[in-house]
Amino acid sequence: MTQIISLFLVGLLIVTSIATTLLMNFEIVLGGIALLSIILFWKDKNWKQYFRNKSLAKYWIYVLLVFFAMTFISLLQHLPWGEASYRLIQIHMPIVLYIFLIYLLKKIGFNENFFWKFMIVAGLSIFLVIAYELFFLNYSITDRLGAIGAGNPIDFGVYCATVLVVLLNGGQWINKNRAFFLPFLLAVLSALSGLLLSGSRSAWLGLMVALLVFVLYYAFKALKQPSIFLKKRIVVRVAVIFFGIIAATIYIINVSNNQVIHRITKTFDAYDTYKKNEIKNSSLRERLLLFEAGIALWQKAPLIGVGDDNYRELIRKEMFLVHQQKYGKAIAYHRYTQVHNQFLMSAVTRGILGLLLSVSILGVLFIVFFRQLKFSAQRPLALSGILITSMSVIFYFFNSLFYWANELNFFFLIPTLLVVAIDEFNS
Repeated sequence: MTQIISLFLVGLLIVTSIATTLLMNFEIVLGGIALLSIILFWKDKNWKQYFRNKSLAKYWIYVLLVFFAMTFISLLQHLPWGEASYRLIQIHMPIVLYIFLIYLLKKIGFNENFFWKFMIVAGLSIFLVIAYELFFLNYSITDRLGAIGAGNPIDFGVYCATVLVVLLNGGQWINKNRAFFLPFLLAVLSALSGLLLSGSRSAWLGLMVALLVFVLYYAFKALKQPSIFLKKRIVVRVAVIFFGIIAATIYIINVSNNQVIHRITKTFDAYDTYKKNEIKNSSLRERLLLFEAGIALWQKAPLIGVGDDNYRELIRKEMFLVHQQKYGKAIAYHRYTQVHNQFLMSAVTRGILGLLLSVSILGVLFIVFFRQLKFSAQRPLALSGILITSMSVIFYFFNSLFYWANELNFFFLIPTLLVVAIDEFNS
């Protein structure tokens, strides 16, 4: 009976990977997993065995609980609550479900093999999104793809970038499980294609940062232990990965009629017009204006912020002032509901406490994964965690990750899977 349940749960994880890519409805998926976990947890008299005294998974549960509790406490600075505050609590509620997900993963023995197979399926599901949009929705290869995959191309690009940088560290596992080489390669190419075709500039920049950290890490290791690196041909593998991504990127850019180049060019043009105080409609110009307005608004209430419920109206007024001062004329409206910067969004709405909370979760992730790098067997998993955390710093600068349910849930999903997989090594 236990084997049947385990097989069912493994199948559920695979379906979850595809469903979260095609539907990106984490609440439904996590809700179903949580319900199943609670049933199993209720009947499990030996549940304590899954969370040993020094369990990394147990530590991660505490981190999730503290993050949720501090989010709740920081909102108490602005009572009574309105719609925006209740919405934020609702968005953060699934974090509690990750506790049940951890128990479920521990119960089925989620380990390195499970993790890499899960990521391969996650990468292949990206191909399903691209194929569906191209062949069934009549999208063009020159369009920004990923709207069906994540609600909007920006989130889809973040999803693809995260899957890609994690898969970059799967070489050691693939070397031991060569039967999965072809689907692994297809998953990598799918993630890279989705990333480029999404048109998500923050995801592109995040990938470059992750690749830089990836190369610097192995360069440092090579200088420290050159003989081992040459013997294991790690330098060759890193070079093949790096230049392989560059070659595939050039090919995809050509196939998409240089849409990536065009978008990068438009980005520099938009920044140039912003610096020259010229009015030219672009999402980048409006975001930069939001940054100015957000900083000005935070300065008015640096300790506790202005509150989530007051934010929309106050940022609108501040945007009008910034636009009037910069261009000598007011604007009728602006389209964004958030600042597009998690650091600034937290500071503006909930002050210093909100800002520290957003920064501290990144610090915790760096510490958790950095400490695991010393164990060679789990180094690929730990390095994956460091890479996606490095990317998240970039995403913080250009997106409000904790303002949207999909972005917040995906931010916690992969680290949770990594923590449990690493925990199996520690046991």
